[in-house]
Amino acid sequence: MEVVRMNTIYRIVFNAATGTWVVASELAKGPKKKASKTALAATFAALWATAGGLHAQGYAAGTSANASPVGNLNNGNCYLITNAIFNCKNNVYGAAVGSNAVAGNGSVAFGDHAQTDGNFFATAVGGYSHALPWATAVGASAMAEGQASVAIGLNSKTALNAFYTVAIGSSALASGTTQGAVALGANSNSTNGSVALGSGATASNGGGAWSALAAGQNSKATGDGAAAVGSSASAAGVGALAMGRGATTAYNYGTAIGSGANAGQSWGIALGQGARTLLNGSGAGYGSMAIGTNALATGIYNIALGQSAVTDGASVNSIAMGTSAHSSNAYAIAIEGAASGDHATAIGSGANAAATYSLAIGQQAVASATANNSVGLGYFANVSAANAVALGSNSVANVDNTVSVGSSTNQRKIVNVAAGTQANDAVNVSQLNPLVSALGGNASINPTTGAVTGPTYTLDGNNYTNVGAALLAINAKSGAGNPLNVAYDDEAKDVVTLLGKNGTQIKNVADAQVDSDAVNLGQLKSGLTGATRYFKANGLNDGTDDASATGARSVAVGAGAAATGSDAIAMGSGASASGTGSLAIGQGASATGPDGITEVIAIGARSSVSGTNSNAFGAGANVEGVASDAFGSGATVSASGSVAVGYQATATGANSVALGAFSLADRDNVVSVGDSTLRRKIVNLDAGIAATDAVNVSQLQGITNALGGGATVNPISGEIVPPDYTVQQTLYRDVGGAVVAIDDNLTAIHGTLADTVVYDDGVHNSLTLGGVSGQPPVALRNVADGAVHLTSTDAINGSQLFGVSNSLANALGGNAGVDGRGYVTAPSYTFDGTNYSTVGLALDAINNFAAQSTSNTASTLSAMNAQISTFDAKITDVNNQLTQVQSRQSKVATAMTATDPVNDGQSLVQQATAGENVTVGKDTDGAAIDFADKDGNTRTLSNVSAGVADTDAVNMGQLKSAGLVDSDGTMLDAMVYDPGSNRGSVTLGGVGAAAPVVLTNVADGKNQYDAVNVGQLTGVQSDLQNQINSVNNQVTSIDGRVTHLESNGARSDASDAAAPVPADAATVAAAANGAGVTLGTNAQSTAESGTAVGQSAQASGNHATAVAANASATGANATAIGAGANASADNSVALGANSVATQANSVSVGSAGNERTVTNVAAGVARTDAANWGQVQDAVNGVQDWAKQRFTQLDKRINSMGAMSAAYGQMAFSAQGIDQPNKVGVGVGTQNGQSAIAVGYSRQIKPNFNVSFGGSASANDVSVGVGMAVGW
Repeated sequence: MEVVRMNTIYRIVFNAATGTWVVASELAKGPKKKASKTALAATFAALWATAGGLHAQGYAAGTSANASPVGNLNNGNCYLITNAIFNCKNNVYGAAVGSNAVAGNGSVAFGDHAQTDGNFFATAVGGYSHALPWATAVGASAMAEGQASVAIGLNSKTALNAFYTVAIGSSALASGTTQGAVALGANSNSTNGSVALGSGATASNGGGAWSALAAGQNSKATGDGAAAVGSSASAAGVGALAMGRGATTAYNYGTAIGSGANAGQSWGIALGQGARTLLNGSGAGYGSMAIGTNALATGIYNIALGQSAVTDGASVNSIAMGTSAHSSNAYAIAIEGAASGDHATAIGSGANAAATYSLAIGQQAVASATANNSVGLGYFANVSAANAVALGSNSVANVDNTVSVGSSTNQRKIVNVAAGTQANDAVNVSQLNPLVSALGGNASINPTTGAVTGPTYTLDGNNYTNVGAALLAINAKSGAGNPLNVAYDDEAKDVVTLLGKNGTQIKNVADAQVDSDAVNLGQLKSGLTGATRYFKANGLNDGTDDASATGARSVAVGAGAAATGSDAIAMGSGASASGTGSLAIGQGASATGPDGITEVIAIGARSSVSGTNSNAFGAGANVEGVASDAFGSGATVSASGSVAVGYQATATGANSVALGAFSLADRDNVVSVGDSTLRRKIVNLDAGIAATDAVNVSQLQGITNALGGGATVNPISGEIVPPDYTVQQTLYRDVGGAVVAIDDNLTAIHGTLADTVVYDDGVHNSLTLGGVSGQPPVALRNVADGAVHLTSTDAINGSQLFGVSNSLANALGGNAGVDGRGYVTAPSYTFDGTNYSTVGLALDAINNFAAQSTSNTASTLSAMNAQISTFDAKITDVNNQLTQVQSRQSKVATAMTATDPVNDGQSLVQQATAGENVTVGKDTDGAAIDFADKDGNTRTLSNVSAGVADTDAVNMGQLKSAGLVDSDGTMLDAMVYDPGSNRGSVTLGGVGAAAPVVLTNVADGKNQYDAVNVGQLTGVQSDLQNQINSVNNQVTSIDGRVTHLESNGARSDASDAAAPVPADAATVAAAANGAGVTLGTNAQSTAESGTAVGQSAQASGNHATAVAANASATGANATAIGAGANASADNSVALGANSVATQANSVSVGSAGNERTVTNVAAGVARTDAANWGQVQDAVNGVQDWAKQRFTQLDKRINSMGAMSAAYGQMAFSAQGIDQPNKVGVGVGTQNGQSAIAVGYSRQIKPNFNVSFGGSASANDVSVGVGMAVGW
């Protein structure tokens, strides 16, 4: 059934009968009218026809009862839509358009219930809009209640008394008593002269923010004079400034500039991504500055300048300048280094000044905590004594009140030294030369090395190399024959026997100079003290806890220590090393196990190793697996080929890695950086490129950016925020649903184009319902009453036709009527006892009766003749009308036009003969049957048999059996295949559902086309297997260092089990707190259960682990592995040389600008496993393939639309420049193989008023459009 769609094709014409302009259908015909009317009337008529979102009722095409003329109501210049409910209150130059619209003096109210309420020069446009004097409100429910204010958008509002304010956007609000507030953006809010720019932007608080600025989506400026610029930026303090995405400051006059920057103290400045100024641990802090990415400044008047620079702790007026610089005490200064002492200064990469008033200048220069008032100046300069100076690269000052210009193995000259004059002045070589010359005996100073060559004195053929020996010889010779003289025993002079009865003391013995000189008691004591100063032991001293070294070439040091394996070393009370080449260091440490255990290492109190080729470093560390390693206090490995790094880290799965304090790796072939409750991020991760590489957030962001629709990665939780696609006012959270909706809408549009009613040709002077192909006539229903006058060209409906026939029957009298077909039934006139069925017969009878009544007076006949003449004229008029009616009835009979009633042969319900099937609309071409009653209400179709064929109707019983409805006839929530999908898709909630539907209790998918649950999907993002190689590299480095230690210690062939250690070799010692372990020169473990392995390794956080040279683990439970690696956050892991981990619960494999790729990552299976590049790529490929398939289906349609657009453009271009009232344009277009044609018509109704319509068609799509233009 074809239906004419109203209110979509219309034009404005002048109605001569009413004297007004009216909205009329393009289907209606009429003569041209050149009469003019004011431009203002035409303008409002056009606005009334085209305004959207004004809640005004629609207007039907044609001249229906809802057509609305625009007219002047003789009230000044007040124009209204005349059949609307209106009100122009005592005004001039006003306009009110819409139901219940109200306009004040010089004001405009446009829309349903739009009001300017008698106020001056106000404008209200939109349903229920409201404007006060000089204000403008545009949009549905827009409220401009402040004078001279502007509110634009749905529910936008400027508050009462908020003068000169602006609110633009859906639900935007500008309020406050201070003038000039501006709110621009959906849900934006400003007050008291503040400005809010962006969706959800707020420049207000409960008490009103004065002169604040919020610019950016969801930005908030709630403090007086505050400014928040950037998405989600927040400035809550007085005069505060937050600039950048997520920048925040809640304190007065705080400044936060940069993404995620936070000024967490008054007068604080945080400048850079993630930069922060915060209160210290005691809640104090103000005026600090943090400048640089992730820079942190806590406390009072501190400055952190540089990436990850930190001032914290009890620091006041301290400075940290440079990447990862760290100052943590009052007036401390750290430039590229760390200054933790009061008034300490550290300058240089890795420089560390830990003592009060200490100074460390140079890369890796160190002034340790015991070096108060000391200076370390130079590369790797190290000062550990008070009031000492280490001057120069690698210089060591370890004695109080000394200046060192080198070390025990690396000495330097001091040149350009002036001659000393005071007792404590240094002397130079020029002062030494006279002394050497005075010695004689060829004594001299080597001009190259500065070494002094001693004298040689020859007496009696014997040479003496020092003055003392020569004098003794002279004295002995001069005292010959004295019984108290000492003499050689014989001529050989190789034995001297002293003859004292109880032995003889030799007094006043000078210090020995060469190997053959006698030593005095002072030299002996000094030598013994120096030899044992760093080697002390204590025990019961009763033989019950003696150390035991029974293995070949083994060493045991400590009470109860036992080294039973060949080449084994056991050091520490109760330490045990039973494996060949094994090493056990620490109280109760054990490197033992079944026979065959070789080359294992256990370092740390109670540490133990029982697996071949395994190692344990840290107090309580335990390794039971083969080829496994444990680093950190309490670290445990029970499987082969596994590694546990960090305090209480545990690896129970084969070939697994547990990385970080409390981490648990309980599955084979995994890398874990936490456990089920403790999870860490992996930061500074380079983008993965191979299938087994880990992916970083930037790669996920590339995917979400490609999805569009606001899809993104949550910067806090890391979760993926799905996209929002709005199609036909319906929200879709996935690409599939949106594409299906677009496809369905295009299909629906294409399906309705065939029902469009169009003109027969371009002349537009005829329109055939049902088309021009000679199909059966089509009923034209719901036709409004046509105007009836001499020049009317309106269509007449059945009701009007019945009225004409009924009027004729009433005029005829004699019980004349109208039958069901619209025919007038004959009257019945009774005259002189005879019935007459026509007017003519009745008149003849009257005439005959008049001729016979000769007795009547002439006057009576004359009067009768006059009445007869009058009646005859009326009868003639009735006959004429009857002729017209009969003509119309004959048209109905033949059904020649769409307005004719149907005849018997055109009945919709027919039955050829009794007993045969009844047909409905057999001879018509309608596509649907409408059972609605006259009021549009639905009807019940009862007694329907159960359908059998595909085209049969189904009854309620069949639907109940199918489970689609319940016993009450209510639809059940059955799940069905999507329409048109050929059972290829099912949409939960139905196509176009308002919100996604949760599908619960989904088992883990196993096959390629199985559904996956949230647990499986989340697991894709957490697999860290690719970090194994990096960990292995670090373990290899550690193994090399341990091998070096073994080769220079445990495998020493020194006699008496003494193991010589060179001065520059690694130092193995207990940590400062007694519970940790340090291994390596200057390695330090200063907190509970820390482990520091490697030269200058620092483990200062509780349970922290630092492995490799200069590695630093300062956070609690932190782990740093690799040269220069730095893990400063709690539960963080820095993996690899120079890696930096500054975020709690994170794993870093690099630093900003120096990211690494984590390779060979196995596919994640658990929710917290890392996903490798292969998994992400597979997921992306799946989305791409699915999207490609969907978009390919739309490609031809899109190309068709593009071709149609091109055709429209050419159509418009071809008609431009033609100065004629009527114009027809034709255009063709093509796009990627699809072609289209467009035809348009333009009509100039008046010089300032044009209307146009046109359409375009391609192979599969058709579109139409109408337009209107008004000028003034």
